Amino acid sequence: MKNLGLNRISQFLGYAQSASEFKKVSVVATAAMLSAVGALLQFFTIPVSDFIQITFVFTVYIVAAIMYGPAVSGVVAVCVDILKFLIKPTGAFFPGFTVSAILTGTIYGISFYRRKVSFWRILITQLVIDLVVHIVLNTVWLSMMYNKAGLLLLPARVLKTLALFPIEIIIVLTVTKVTEQIKKRLGK
Repeated sequence: MKNLGLNRISQFLGYAQSASEFKKVSVVATAAMLSAVGALLQFFTIPVSDFIQITFVFTVYIVAAIMYGPAVSGVVAVCVDILKFLIKPTGAFFPGFTVSAILTGTIYGISFYRRKVSFWRILITQLVIDLVVHIVLNTVWLSMMYNKAGLLLLPARVLKTLALFPIEIIIVLTVTKVTEQIKKRLGK
């Protein structure tokens, strides 16, 4: 009986369909290419301080999310995070940030896969990612890594997130529109 409930939740969130995308070689190849592009985008990270940086790797997660769903987008996020560390390590590997990447990709996938992507859906999705992942989780990871009080890091991280929010919305809007057009051309 419990398994039936989990299957329904999985179907509602798009996991079952998204995971089945991995059966196609073209999806695996595209996911690998998106992972490579995401790792390259990490070279264009803008460091603001020791604890704050601006990156555009989330655009890769959005493309994977729209095209193939939360499972594929989550896997792409893991690959990007690990490739980033292997190519350009900026300190010790910390799995908490991998968890944050997985959640970011998965949230985009749940919100955008086989759904009509509207301005409000983008706004709410980005708000959830910014609050849960960027402000809460990443602050916890940084405080664990650097043995700093999370409350000391919080004001700067909130300020950075608030400043970037409108820019992220514009980027997400643009990436979703372009990806949906590509998806239509490919007949998906």
